[in-house]
Amino acid sequence: MYPQRSELTDAIYCKQHWWVTFLNNFLYQDQVCMAWSWYLSNDFQFTVVLAPIFISLVTWNATAGMLFAILLVMSSILSTFGIAYSNGYYPGLLSPESFDTIYIKPYTRWSTYALGLILGWIIHRGYRLPQRVSFQKKLIFTLMGLSLASVCCISTVYGLADLFSQKVPMWSTGVSALYTAVHRPIFIVGVGIVTYLCANQYASPIRSFLSWSTFRPFARLTYGAYLVHPIVIMFLALGSQSPVLLDNLYLITIFGTVVLISYIVSFLLSLAIESPLINMEKMVFSR
Repeated sequence: MYPQRSELTDAIYCKQHWWVTFLNNFLYQDQVCMAWSWYLSNDFQFTVVLAPIFISLVTWNATAGMLFAILLVMSSILSTFGIAYSNGYYPGLLSPESFDTIYIKPYTRWSTYALGLILGWIIHRGYRLPQRVSFQKKLIFTLMGLSLASVCCISTVYGLADLFSQKVPMWSTGVSALYTAVHRPIFIVGVGIVTYLCANQYASPIRSFLSWSTFRPFARLTYGAYLVHPIVIMFLALGSQSPVLLDNLYLITIFGTVVLISYIVSFLLSLAIESPLINMEKMVFSR
């Protein structure tokens, strides 16, 4: 399905550099096969390198593991700040230079992964919130946690709205670099708060919704949907025969269309490739 013609640049890159699929955020960055696959490199590198180190350390000594994770968070924030400040990058403006030096690099993103490791260890070790408390206290604590989580998530997502609409002066280089460095960790802190509350039965409505069994089959298709959704977007955008009006209704409609088609294609890919391979793997390792 991708690419369509062998003479296209992407086809050439896929033939030449297929072997760097999980290293393309370092090697041949300007000649990537399926440009959005940079995320797979980050995910693979974090899982293969960082997770085993963290697990080994916390198994040996919990303090050492926590210090390692905190070091990852701080090093990621500092490196991102330094790169953004020295190059004068503005937040939200993705240039080819900032894409190569910040956006796809693992050391500018492993802070969020490290925060996830910390939270996972806390939940795994059973460090729980008080359970035998009154409903009123539980409700107040839940609302406080959700409020803090909302501030973390909403401020980082919509914090640039006034800047982009030119309602406020352009930020200084230092402020821009600071936002670039901390907005992802702060967002993940918000997600972590909600996760921890749900794990401790403190946000029952949200927990019930997020654990809804209907989500499970779609969760199994997210990998395929991630791989194909840019192709769907390009097909819809480049296949248009006339100009479009970019209003909210159109964006909502095109979003729903992309999601629907992506998951249909992902389902077919899962039936044809992913599920058979998983079953073969189970057969081999069950012997």
